[in-house]
Amino acid sequence: MTHFDDDDDDDDDDDDTAWDIDDLFPFTLAERDLLKRLGASLRKRLVSADPDTLRKIAAFLYALERLPHVTPDVSLDLAIMSRVNENLSYVSVEMDGGTFRLSTGGHEYSPAVGGDSYSETTYEIEKGGFRDGTFHEFNDWLHSFVSAHGTIEIQGDCDTDLTEPSPEDGWDRLAKYWDSQVGEADGW
Repeated sequence: MTHFDDDDDDDDDDDDTAWDIDDLFPFTLAERDLLKRLGASLRKRLVSADPDTLRKIAAFLYALERLPHVTPDVSLDLAIMSRVNENLSYVSVEMDGGTFRLSTGGHEYSPAVGGDSYSETTYEIEKGGFRDGTFHEFNDWLHSFVSAHGTIEIQGDCDTDLTEPSPEDGWDRLAKYWDSQVGEADGW
């Protein structure tokens, strides 16, 4: 007697699961190194931070190390702020439960004219697939962050359990996802 498996599409389900990135930020594999460099740069700046800032930076680093997985209950905006007289410039990275955003900006003041603020989002991705920005823009922003002089300011909070390990399959799933999207992602 021949036995027929009623569930012949198990392998297809596995492939669909591999391509499902609804719970991940859609970083390219090349951007993984940029994220590691961001964390390393931030760790070098810990020496000058006050205790409350250190607590928030620890939460930020925890969420950064869990990437590409989204960390629930995280909403932090970390900036390197540089002030000279009335002028301000910043390089900022923001992470929350659904968005990862890199930006720059500042405020210029002239007594004759007054003040003007400016900001630019350099790179932004959202869980599940939205991307606005390229590997090269991320890399340029990272260069600005690493070379920035100023103080760390961090706003927001993290109410997540900082001891919870991240699932291990995030980068593997992204590799399969980007393999299915060949030619559609900068940096891959």
